[in-house]
Amino acid sequence: MYKTITAVCQKILGCTGWSDSYRRNDSYGGTLSNRLKIIIKIVEGIKSLTGANFPVIIKMNCQDFIQGGFAITDAIKARPLLSAAGIDAFKVNGGILTGRKKAPSRPGIRFEQDEAYFRMEAALFKEKVKVILVGGIRSYSDAENIVKKKIADYVSMSRPSK
Repeated sequence: MYKTITAVCQKILGCTGWSDSYRRNDSYGGTLSNRLKIIIKIVEGIKSLTGANFPVIIKMNCQDFIQGGFAITDAIKARPLLSAAGIDAFKVNGGILTGRKKAPSRPGIRFEQDEAYFRMEAALFKEKVKVILVGGIRSYSDAENIVKKKIADYVSMSRPSK
């Protein structure tokens, strides 16, 4: 059993990372550490109720692929803050729902080389944390290669988009 916190794709917790659109003037706005404060409080609350050994995973964007959105550099800076709060693994996603070619779900994946479209970001993100790669992984061989090459610790496969 585990709990996943979803902080991606224009969901309310995902918006806290966006410096250009999340313009609060209180202790939850401004710096990245302030913008992550609500997520950190949620993690701390879960851990206080379930215990330190209860796994908590966060599904978060590695980057939004839009100007002013969450960038890979933001995700890498957020990683130690969220790990210190008790996040046990990061499910790496990306894009926004209106992102077309860079959306979180991309239709028409037919070839193995088109799978795992957040592979590069996951490899950059993975350092001292467990990473679960999501996004277009359809074949066993690609999933196996991702884990063997230590791009991610786990993969999350999905049904094909139409």
